[in-house]
Amino acid sequence: MGVFAIEYETNIVPVLEAAVTDALEHEVKEAALRIIEESGNERIYQAYSPKFWSRRGSFRTDWGYDSSVSGKTLTITATAPLQNLYGDSHSEDLGEIIAEGWGNFHMPFPRPWMDEGLEEHISELEDALASGMRRQGF
Repeated sequence: MGVFAIEYETNIVPVLEAAVTDALEHEVKEAALRIIEESGNERIYQAYSPKFWSRRGSFRTDWGYDSSVSGKTLTITATAPLQNLYGDSHSEDLGEIIAEGWGNFHMPFPRPWMDEGLEEHISELEDALASGMRRQGF
């Protein structure tokens, strides 16, 4: 029994952890970005009315986000900057402004599209992780 435990810890666990990291970097990241973008379309761009559907689409495509994987954690951050129209010079985070509904930036209400979107689709993220693990032979 002790020999199995040693082999399990030294041979299987590192391979398993590397596979989880790889799945997070590929399948899970792809699924999470799709979910976040769909949630953004619903909670940000359609929140005003069809009249404003053509608003700036920073969070409609994956270039509006940065992602990184560290160990068993996938982190996705909204990174679109403010437009700074009319000579303004703001350094605030557009994603935070939208998610928290900052009134001084004329946000109608809080729209936490990333958190809510991901929470509603946990099973899809789990399926993406399973798919990534199967791709690697697990």
